[in-house]
Amino acid sequence: MSHRLFSLLAALATVAAPSLRADDEAFSRGFSEELGRQTARALVDAFLNGSRRMPGAPASLPPATTSAVYEGNVGRLPASFTLRWHGDDSVSGVYLYPTRDSGKGYALRGLNTRAGELFLEEFTRGELTARIYLFKRLTDSRIVWEGQMQNTDGRRFPVTLSRPR
Repeated sequence: MSHRLFSLLAALATVAAPSLRADDEAFSRGFSEELGRQTARALVDAFLNGSRRMPGAPASLPPATTSAVYEGNVGRLPASFTLRWHGDDSVSGVYLYPTRDSGKGYALRGLNTRAGELFLEEFTRGELTARIYLFKRLTDSRIVWEGQMQNTDGRRFPVTLSRPR
């Protein structure tokens, strides 16, 4: 990873982490309250599209230029990711494990400064809990991101996400 990318990541960590506490807590609280009325997918989409912005949701990110829903696995667990790319190389999103955690969402912030490489940080209840490094590959029919999640407690998990082209 280049020195420039490390500098950007360090800056992102110091700026984004404090502001995510309220965002992540508000998201988790709102997510739990709404889960009984809507499916997890509809709520995640509404949150990320801003149509039902949770209290305290980030207002400082530039508008998203594109967003996508990916399905895959974190370790052996199925996971659903919704990611938004912003005009300044930043990425935000959320993911959840549809088969566990009662639809609890995990906030994501990161960078896509180099084509084919994605760095994300996971926040749980406002605390940095994991870093995810992904590399893109294309098949005839799918966009695939593969890499590794390293939790702050040292555990590591393979991550694979994909969506149709």
